[in-house]
Amino acid sequence: MKKLIWILAIFTAVAVIVSLALNYFNNNLNSESRDFVDTTFRKIITDWDSNLLIANSSPSMLAMLPKEKLKASFNALGKDLGALKKYRGASGQVGINFEENKQVVTATYDVACAFEKTEAVFRLQLIREAGKWQIKAISVNKK
Repeated sequence: MKKLIWILAIFTAVAVIVSLALNYFNNNLNSESRDFVDTTFRKIITDWDSNLLIANSSPSMLAMLPKEKLKASFNALGKDLGALKKYRGASGQVGINFEENKQVVTATYDVACAFEKTEAVFRLQLIREAGKWQIKAISVNKK
């Protein structure tokens, strides 16, 4: 009976430590990904910089949408929305999945902005590859 209690105590302690470590790791990833959106993506839409968008796009995004098509679409969006007037910040979170015995870290953020011609909310899907956040997908809803 004593042995069973010790085993349960050790199992509980390990579970608590693992839970705390995952929480710490997740909080760091949330902070990193939000910083990426609030700095890099904000700069992309402030300057309507399609080259910076491409430089921070994931290989899977660039495979779906070739660079020239991405540039043309993004430049057209910039003309349609106009200059950034107010960046209202990003809201979202990180998700950790396991695919084919490999950890995949992603994040989804909504970014509300006011532009010269209209308001818009961007939906960003990010992926963390080789320790770097990249844009995996982007969509926009104009109000």
